[in-house]
Amino acid sequence: MVFLLYAIPCLLLCAFAVNASYDMTDSMYSQLRMRSAPASFTINGTLYILGGYSPGLRERPILKQFTAISFNDEDGSVQHTDLTNPDTPMVAESYPVVLDNNRVLMLGGFCEMESGTACDNRTLFMAEYRFDSNTWISPRVPNVNVTRSLPPQTVSASLADDGLVYLRYNLAVGEVSFMPELWAYNPNTYTMTDLTRTVPDEGAFDNAAPLSLKLPNGEIAFIAEDMQMNYTMSILLLYNPTSQLWRVHGLQGEAMPYDRQFYRMAADPRGAKIYFFGGRARNLPNGSFNDLKVLDTTTWIWEDIEAVGTPPGGRFNLAMSFINDDLLVITCGTGDYFWFNDINAIRLADGAVPQWITNIMEPVYIPPNPDEKSTNTPAIIGGVVGTFVGVSLLALAVVFRRRVVRIVGIGYRLWLWSPRMGEPLWTETWRLVIKIILTTVTILIVVVNISNILNSPLVTISYIEDAPQVPVPDVRVCLDGVSLGFVGCLTDTISPQKCNDLGLVRPLDMSIHRPFLTQGTGDVSCFLFSTPDSFYLSSPESGQLVDNNGTRVTLRIGYMTSVPDVAPYVYLSLYPRGRDPNLVKYFQETQDLTDDQMALWLNQERSDTHPSNHYSIGIETFSTISYQHETRQTLTGSQWNRVGFFSEYNNSLELGTDFVGSPIDPTTQVLAGRETMQMVTLNPKEFINVRTRQQKLYTVVSVLGPVGGALALFGAFLVLLFGTRPNSPWGFVQQLSFGGAKRSLLYNLQDSFHPWASKSVPFVDFSAPLQQGSETTEHASHAIDMPSSANPFNDNGNQDIKQHLLNHMEKMEDVNRRLQLMEVVFKYYYIDPEVFNRISRAMEQDLKRENSIVTDDDRSSLTSPSLNNQDAPPPAQRSMFAGLLSRFGIVRSNRTGHEGSKESSERDIKRSGSRYSRLAPAGEDFESVAIDSHATLHP
Repeated sequence: MVFLLYAIPCLLLCAFAVNASYDMTDSMYSQLRMRSAPASFTINGTLYILGGYSPGLRERPILKQFTAISFNDEDGSVQHTDLTNPDTPMVAESYPVVLDNNRVLMLGGFCEMESGTACDNRTLFMAEYRFDSNTWISPRVPNVNVTRSLPPQTVSASLADDGLVYLRYNLAVGEVSFMPELWAYNPNTYTMTDLTRTVPDEGAFDNAAPLSLKLPNGEIAFIAEDMQMNYTMSILLLYNPTSQLWRVHGLQGEAMPYDRQFYRMAADPRGAKIYFFGGRARNLPNGSFNDLKVLDTTTWIWEDIEAVGTPPGGRFNLAMSFINDDLLVITCGTGDYFWFNDINAIRLADGAVPQWITNIMEPVYIPPNPDEKSTNTPAIIGGVVGTFVGVSLLALAVVFRRRVVRIVGIGYRLWLWSPRMGEPLWTETWRLVIKIILTTVTILIVVVNISNILNSPLVTISYIEDAPQVPVPDVRVCLDGVSLGFVGCLTDTISPQKCNDLGLVRPLDMSIHRPFLTQGTGDVSCFLFSTPDSFYLSSPESGQLVDNNGTRVTLRIGYMTSVPDVAPYVYLSLYPRGRDPNLVKYFQETQDLTDDQMALWLNQERSDTHPSNHYSIGIETFSTISYQHETRQTLTGSQWNRVGFFSEYNNSLELGTDFVGSPIDPTTQVLAGRETMQMVTLNPKEFINVRTRQQKLYTVVSVLGPVGGALALFGAFLVLLFGTRPNSPWGFVQQLSFGGAKRSLLYNLQDSFHPWASKSVPFVDFSAPLQQGSETTEHASHAIDMPSSANPFNDNGNQDIKQHLLNHMEKMEDVNRRLQLMEVVFKYYYIDPEVFNRISRAMEQDLKRENSIVTDDDRSSLTSPSLNNQDAPPPAQRSMFAGLLSRFGIVRSNRTGHEGSKESSERDIKRSGSRYSRLAPAGEDFESVAIDSHATLHP
């Protein structure tokens, strides 16, 4: 049959495609059937679509459907009305002629009878529809030509000013030549007049294009293809109904279509322009077009339409018509691998750029004026923000200039330039150069890792664990070509009768939803095998479990004893537990499915394009389907997922299946008056739980290791080359603090270290270096150097000596405080005093052990054994303490506390003053002077 020329190529990979088309609800997609080569026309802003070929090798390949489509003026939504009635003709490739707002005439095309047999296509098909009564009538027209063997492939007609319909179609004669015919039809008297004799140059042209247009001057324009010039659409035939004369006009333009077939054309309501869309290449198996061209009826020049937005997918045998003056609608049609039931609209308003729209409420696109200077709004905003930030930073720098200078100085001294005393200049220069190089490399590493984080690919990790039980998927079984079928089930432990009692198999109501089956041959009956959440299959090793439903499920599929007229097919669709759309559609049960997922499933149902877990099986086969449930965790769009922990996931249960088929055992075909068509066994691949988790390859956590390793490596390399530098015990919190925080730090330092304060601070206020050859250098080893002007034999000399001693004591006190200050600062900021603490403990334990030695009489007087050696350490600890004391050469002292310190100081003063005791005045020795001086310093 002729319809196979259109159906077979598309059945190879039939699918549904949206292509950014007009916004429609899922119910609208369900109502608007896929079809090819329908008739379409517009009356009062409503698009009417009649008939067309239906996808699939069915008994009735031509649809019996008459549809009205319009747009809501308030929200732009699509409104659908089904005008089909029992008298609606089943026709495809028919040409509509609108007689008035109440009548439309359908001419030509291929039709079928209600019984499924083809019409008598030797005569021209004619049908008239009247809107006021919603009725179809068939005008009784005499047989125009009973001798031709093929119907016209292309018909175009137009209503002229004289009330007659002038139609032109091509009569096939042989295989390559065509005889153009012209007829005039009177819709009031139902009579036809043959005007073929007036057609010029018979046989010179190929098909007339599927469009005729009445021009404002009353002429009828027919566009023809020049078959001698690669079927170029370059010829315009103009017919004057009044004079019955023809004239030929050439068409021009680089955009002139050529070598196409099954395209569509539509004229705007004013007749000013003719639009051309789609089609398929004549000599290519896959060559659908989606370009839009326009022919100006004043200049007769072809031009390409450059529109904004997303155009529809390439297609042929489509429906196209103007809804209003500037809105062209394209719908239905067939692509290379797709059947379409979408709606596409393009706005062709005067003075505006052509625009593909998804809703009529979208604003008209107005292109920028090229004469005006283009403004880059983001750049302007960025410049303003940058300027504001820059001015703000400059103002803050002026207000806090001292702090800025201090921070810059600290950075300069700590990072850029900090030469050490005693080293030549070139060492610090090379250190600075290498530090800059390493810093640059570090910055590049950080930038690369940040880019990796922002553009990280996704990886999937699988987790597998053994499971004693696994769930069973839902299975939908559809029998095509069988009006009365059955599906039974059984397992290792559940009989068919118990399976029926449990209600594991339920029939589906086809009036609610009827899936489209690619190899459909007639009636469809579907059943759903679905188990409750508590139903699991058990592994052979878990046979002692209480709820053991067996290790596999077997489905027996068949029909009653009445054999179908055609070989039926069995369609199996498997769904993971908890995500079965059939339960939602037929039984209104809750499943883990979103509205978008349901809409996608319905679209796949309408075109039989399920990507997986969908099998078409012939009769008399035994099939085995092995399955595996998989919990899939996919990352959400949360930015928190870039960090690397506390990631957010969408969890879904997926199903993977493998199919193996073999011939069925003939002995099992007939059972209790039922013919078995198919035996299907469901086996788990493995009794395991599989969980796959999606994660980003690069996250903040994952790049911290490489970046930290690079920093550590560069730091070690710098230390290896130039040695270590002391690090500050303060971080950015202390160094960059300001206001009250900074004052609190300074006050706490002053209060904490005040007991050890001196006139100078170590490492900040350096003592004057000693000069070589000076008296100070010669006597540097002596404790006290007497002034040269001192005379011990008079009172003034004695006073000079005493003053000198007092000054010396002050210097010693200052040195002592400096040393104590260094000890405290080093203890709390620079070193760990653990070893010093152990030495102190060793000294204390050793002193306690010596003090615990008493006489034999005293020891015998002690009655409690617990008091003996109560403070003595264990032998191992005593040996460690003794080792520490010996290692550091520490000599124990029996004096402790202030008393020992005072006696030691007095002893040192005596030793220092022995050199000058002979210089003391009469009646007063030097030792008493020194002791008085010490008492003055230490009251």
